[in-house]
Amino acid sequence: MMLSWNDYKRLNENKNLNENVVLKKYQIYLGNFHLQEFLKDPIGGGDVQPTPTQTFFLLQENGDYILQENNDKIRLE
Repeated sequence: MMLSWNDYKRLNENKNLNENVVLKKYQIYLGNFHLQEFLKDPIGGGDVQPTPTQTFFLLQENGDYILQENNDKIRLE
């Protein structure tokens, strides 16, 4: 369970510290807490299947492909 700011600054280890120091420690605490939560259930986990794509090429009215300067077909996905 995550501690609130008020609960964190009341901890014995923080009683004699400057509030700015305690605030920096709390920010580190929050970062570590959120990292641990993320590592329990990372985004993108599980069986994610890639979305199938289709490829098309640009054609002129006469049926010729529109080409790039290097003579490659212009590809649309």
